[in-house]
Amino acid sequence: MRNKLIYLCLAISNILLLINYAFKDAFFLSRLVSYFLDYFLLVTLFLSIAAIVFIGKRAMLFGLLPGALFYSVVINIKQEEGKLHSLKGLPAFSVMTHSVMGRNNNYQPIQTIIIEKQPDILFLQEVTNINLLLTNNIQALYPFHESRLESGLLILSKYPLQREANFSNLLSVIADISGYKIRLSNVHSIKSISNYDRYQQYVRGLSEHFAVNSGPAIIAGDFNMTQYNEYYREMSNSYIDLCRFCKPTFPAPGRRIGSIYPVLRIDYIFTNIAGCKYNAETIIYDTTSDHYPVFANFCEG
Repeated sequence: MRNKLIYLCLAISNILLLINYAFKDAFFLSRLVSYFLDYFLLVTLFLSIAAIVFIGKRAMLFGLLPGALFYSVVINIKQEEGKLHSLKGLPAFSVMTHSVMGRNNNYQPIQTIIIEKQPDILFLQEVTNINLLLTNNIQALYPFHESRLESGLLILSKYPLQREANFSNLLSVIADISGYKIRLSNVHSIKSISNYDRYQQYVRGLSEHFAVNSGPAIIAGDFNMTQYNEYYREMSNSYIDLCRFCKPTFPAPGRRIGSIYPVLRIDYIFTNIAGCKYNAETIIYDTTSDHYPVFANFCEG
């Protein structure tokens, strides 16, 4: 009975992994598996070990699947040549992205972390009350800002900004960092798991925008996708994910479940600036948002 149960659970887990691998984000079940693929892989690996212990080496074949999928989906991501830009002499600066939660009426902890970290460039999503967020202390830190408030997007900067053409859920500007022109794109993606058609339309628009505007860039925000999403792979072919091995960013204490532990990494900082040392982290703090921020130092040392 025990062996049959292990085989059944292992078979179901492997079938779900194969569905995700074969159909990618084509329908709801495969998207759901993609969102939690880390945990499906861990469960399958655990069941494979249990099968080997209790059933024998003939069950080892089941354990090869999660390892092969992990390699093909995560490790085997190759940077396309010619897509990166080397900016010699670019000074050190810092960037932070934070989704502050649209229904949040208490920005004080978020304001505190902004003042504590003082990133040179700050990407904010789900801003619904800009006057409540921008206290005198924060305005004093950031003399330049651009917003697309109908999409809840705000960029605060210590460097001059020039606004570009934008579309829904994207705010794009050019920052002048000591003479270097760098495009900053603030993204708040439509949820892929629940509205796939609109999500596909949105990411196609992003891809076209980034293809036309192909200079040095930093793209940050709430992408509502995990590293197993097809669009993540597309982004990773052309841009560096600065926080690829950082802690998950969602959910945070703004959602009740967030008091347990964040389980998904859906907030990112991407760049195509090469020849520069980076140091990035997810900042875990007592936030009132449902996301934790991601912070990155550029050109350290």
